[in-house]
Amino acid sequence: MYISLNWLREFVDVPHGTDAQELANTITLHTAEIEGYEDECSKFANMVVGQVKKLKPHPNADKLQLSETDIGGGKIVQQVCGGQNLKEGMKVAVALPGAIVQWHGEETVELKEAKVRGETSVGMICAGEEIGLEPDNREGQKEVHIHDLSYVDAVAGTPLADALGRNDTIFEVDNKSLTHRPDLWGHFGFARELSAIFDRPRKKIDHLFASSLKEKKKELLHIKIEDAEICPRFSTCMVSNVKIQESPQWIKSRLQAIGIRPINNIVDITNFVMVELGQPMHAYDRNIVGTDTLNVRFAKDGETLETIDHKKRTLTARDPVVTDGQKILGLAGIMGGKDSEISDATTEVIFEAANWNPIIIRKSSTHHMLRSDASQRFEKGLDPELTELAIKRALALLQETCPDAIITTPQQTIGDWKEKKIVIDLDVDMVCKKIGIEISPKEIVRILKGLEFGVSGSGKKLKVSVSPHRATGDVEIAEDLIEEVARIYGYQNIPSQLPDLPIHIPRENRTRQLENTARDIFSHDLGMFEAQTYSFYGDKEIDDALLPKELHLEMLNPLSEDQKYMRISLIPTLLRAAHHNIKYRDAFSLYEIGRTYIEDSNYFPKEETFAGGIFIDPAKKGEIFYNALGAVQEFLARFNASKFRVQEAQSVPPYAHPKKCAEVRIGKEVIGTLYEIHPQVLKNFGIEIAISAFEINLAKLIALDSNIRTFHPLPRFPGIEFDISVLVEKRTPVREIYEIIRKPDNKLLQSVKLIDIFTGPQLGSGKKSFTFRLLLQSEERTLTDEDMQQVQERVYGAITSANFEIRGR
Repeated sequence: MYISLNWLREFVDVPHGTDAQELANTITLHTAEIEGYEDECSKFANMVVGQVKKLKPHPNADKLQLSETDIGGGKIVQQVCGGQNLKEGMKVAVALPGAIVQWHGEETVELKEAKVRGETSVGMICAGEEIGLEPDNREGQKEVHIHDLSYVDAVAGTPLADALGRNDTIFEVDNKSLTHRPDLWGHFGFARELSAIFDRPRKKIDHLFASSLKEKKKELLHIKIEDAEICPRFSTCMVSNVKIQESPQWIKSRLQAIGIRPINNIVDITNFVMVELGQPMHAYDRNIVGTDTLNVRFAKDGETLETIDHKKRTLTARDPVVTDGQKILGLAGIMGGKDSEISDATTEVIFEAANWNPIIIRKSSTHHMLRSDASQRFEKGLDPELTELAIKRALALLQETCPDAIITTPQQTIGDWKEKKIVIDLDVDMVCKKIGIEISPKEIVRILKGLEFGVSGSGKKLKVSVSPHRATGDVEIAEDLIEEVARIYGYQNIPSQLPDLPIHIPRENRTRQLENTARDIFSHDLGMFEAQTYSFYGDKEIDDALLPKELHLEMLNPLSEDQKYMRISLIPTLLRAAHHNIKYRDAFSLYEIGRTYIEDSNYFPKEETFAGGIFIDPAKKGEIFYNALGAVQEFLARFNASKFRVQEAQSVPPYAHPKKCAEVRIGKEVIGTLYEIHPQVLKNFGIEIAISAFEINLAKLIALDSNIRTFHPLPRFPGIEFDISVLVEKRTPVREIYEIIRKPDNKLLQSVKLIDIFTGPQLGSGKKSFTFRLLLQSEERTLTDEDMQQVQERVYGAITSANFEIRGR
């Protein structure tokens, strides 16, 4: 969209001498992005009004003439010209040396004094198209016609920009920055903005809407809105005794400056009002309409309309149309019909200014791939109050070109639109807080009143009423008003400041840290694969794992029937994962850290975090239990869980082997179990090899954890290791032998680890062998063989005293 600085100055006193670039920057910072601007005076630089004093044929060219042209200041210059309409006394546009013209429709060229067929030509006499004006040729003419300036009231030598009223600066506005501001789609809206930005009062403009046309209001138009959804407000007025002709030059110049081609006085008036007020209008030829009726309705499927762009369009039941009760006159809010457009024969005109539903207009425009200047505005949602104002402005402009026109109907307005009353409470302190600087209440009130908001209240509590031109969905809440204050105050006036975000040391989430530590141990230290399974399963898993259904929570909205119970153990889903993976690998181990959910008498279920793991290794067969045992011992050691012990389980899970199950205790607290999976459960899950497993209650383990760690320096002296194998009965627990080895007071004994369990016929019936590795180390000296022998004798003595046999001694 283009806006004219001179046009804006009719509404507000924009400071003279303001640099165009500075003004463009100001509008961009406060209101909408200005993509560029053009100083029209520069387009007409070195061009003046000239008057042809004498014409004579060119001596060396039949189609050229020599003109002696008065260019002001008593200076007469000779120019060679080929215009066939040139005559003596004619006012013409003269481009002097240094002017930029588009000669013969080619690229622009800078003029210099030159000889044409041997005759000197000081510049040139121009046709309209050569200097950016409308072409002077009539349709079908090939000869270039010189632009006749007889219509301008200017003497020879007057700068052409001044004579044409083109001493203006035109700004190009980025339409994308106006999509939320329907009030800015005309000069009047931008003038309102500049008034607030520069703190200048708007000029009185009542005279722009005053008309002294004769009135003979004998007729009434019958207007009917059949569907109120389409049109909230519809204003009309009919005028007779109209003569279709060219618009006055000042109207044409205004329209041309912003890229609109003048057509005739009536069409130009509707375009002028649109770009001035932002309210599109339409004019119908009363004689073609044929009735005194205008109906607004939705089209019927299959109805057709030829629009003024000469395209025949098939309409749908969601296309808004205006009819005369018999035929369709136009696609409402988008484009008029060809059959009712203004022509040279028009003598009576019906002016229409309506407010159309923006959604309906947008959908219809998109459907027909037809976007007009009118539809662009209507689809944003215009102020309904503009309709009556537009009719008044059109009548005032009509008086300029048709002073004898007669108003034959009263100005009529219908529709169910009622002004939307929006009052917003605004807290000055909140304004300052949101913007980030202190702005006085007086300044806030000044800005809001400058934008034509109503402001009442005192102190820091204000009530702001939204004027109709901003109550179109743009300003509805306090934050919208704060944005208005900020942009008019000027974002560039708000000091740049990095966000003041005080950095606080985050609260340590010890539980999360320890869960991650557990993952590191299982994955990196023990080489297990982490599984991530769903927290729910179905009836099949419950039955296959021999679990009691009554302990389970059933979901009201399960993902599927086989996932409707919250899990009470990690083992069923790990076994299902094992069944899927066993076809790809012979030996592997899986673990998962997750929550279990058990029905509780309290309102909320009992929810705890567990670590569960399974081990599969066909090569181990009867010894797979010890994979789980070793993993649990290693995990607890690395987890700094001190003084844990493994003993026979007092309570066996239903999916565990009843004879191969142990529990892990720290003090009196059971923090885990380890076992082989029950053979029936393995069969239910379709697994044919033994699997051992463990479950560790991480919630309990973490609760026992202490943040205080005892520092142990790295040993300064080397240690000595030796192994000892003890022959025991098959039912003898490892813990019993471990405690015997530890019983003697051996300060040098640092650790005892079970490294092997052996069974075989060579040991005898019902026998097995435990092999332990003992580490001896001193913090004060290097140990000798004698030290090792002393410890060995004590350990051997304790074992034999307990009636156990030491193998290999």
